[in-house]
Parts: sequence; C-alpha cells; structure tokens
Amino acid sequence: MAKIKKIEVQQPETIDIANILSQEVEVGSTQPVFDFPDTENPDPEFDFPDKVIDENEVTEKGTPIDDTEYSQETLYLNPRDTAESIVGCLDGLQSFGIPMLLKSKLFTAKESEILDSIDTTGATLYHENSPEKKLLNRYLKYLTVVDKIPFTSDETRRLVDGTTRYVKVTNMKMTPLTGLLLAFGDVTAKRFTLFNSID
Repeated sequence: MAKIKKIEVQQPETIDIANILSQEVEVGSTQPVFDFPDTENPDPEFDFPDKVIDENEVTEKGTPIDDTEYSQETLYLNPRDTAESIVGCLDGLQSFGIPMLLKSKLFTAKESEILDSIDTTGATLYHENSPEKKLLNRYLKYLTVVDKIPFTSDETRRLVDGTTRYVKVTNMKMTPLTGLLLAFGDVTAKRFTLFNSID
C-alpha cells in the first residue's frame, strides 16, 4: 500500500497596514509637473488658416442672396410677346375709335338727342313709318357693325404671326413695361365701347 505524502500548507504572512503608514518616508526632489510660461521668451504664435466660407453654403439662417440674378442689363420681350402686345393694342384702339367716328357720320346731333330719349331695347313698339322707328332701325344696324369691328380669333392669329416675323427681321425691342402699358390700353379702350350700347 502506497504512503500518502503529507503536504504542509504555509500560512500567509499578516501585513500590518498601520505599522507601514506610521513609518517615515524620505521624499527626494522632483521636477514640477506644470511649467509656467517663460514671459521673457514667449512661445511663437501659431497662424491658423482662415475658414473659407462657400457663398452658396446653406446655413441655418437661410441661403445667401445671389446679387447676380438682378441683372442691370435691360430686358426685352421675345418677338411673339411683342407682336401680341402690338396687335392687342391696335385692336383696342380700333374698337374704341371706329365706333365713335362711325356714329358721328351716321347720326346728326339732333338724331343723337332723339336716340337719348327713345327706347333702344325693343321693349317699346313704335309705328313703322314714324321717325323714331326709322332712327331705331339705323341705330340697330350701327350696333351690328360695331360688334364686327374687333378682330376675330383667326384675324388675331394671322396678324400676330405676321407681326412676329416683322419684329424678328427688324430686331424690334420692347420692354416689359411697354408691353404692360399696351395691354392696359387695349383692355381699357375696349371698355369704352360699352358706352355705345348706353343711349
């Protein structure tokens, strides 16, 4: 039968912390942790490059305004818009002027006064041979002619096409303001033709 070898277990040495802390410790000279700056020989300044700001950069405050979009160069309408402005203005002028000239030639001053007093709506029946009836018939024919004075859509298209070609060949220039004024003149002149039906 084999013999069992007895192993002796050594007890750990007990350390007295209070005894260690009570012992005096010699402290040697050490270098300072922080060095104060030398005022006689200051450190050289560092040059940092300036930040380059992109003009097109979008910031939280919004997008920078591009001044180049406000050109100082005079702008002009294209040939088609120029032609439409011219034709529209001419249509307005003729729709206003021709009825006035036609009325002054067809009716005398006395007949115009009679027209102001008679009923031109057709609600009143006048004797067939009466002066009022004859004058009323002439006036109704006059209104029929006046209604045909403005350009038709086909006439307007043909005039605009022809004027567009003329504008291109002659290099005619028209500013947007001029086009706006012509459009106002066209619309306003046609409004005056409404007075022809008020007699």
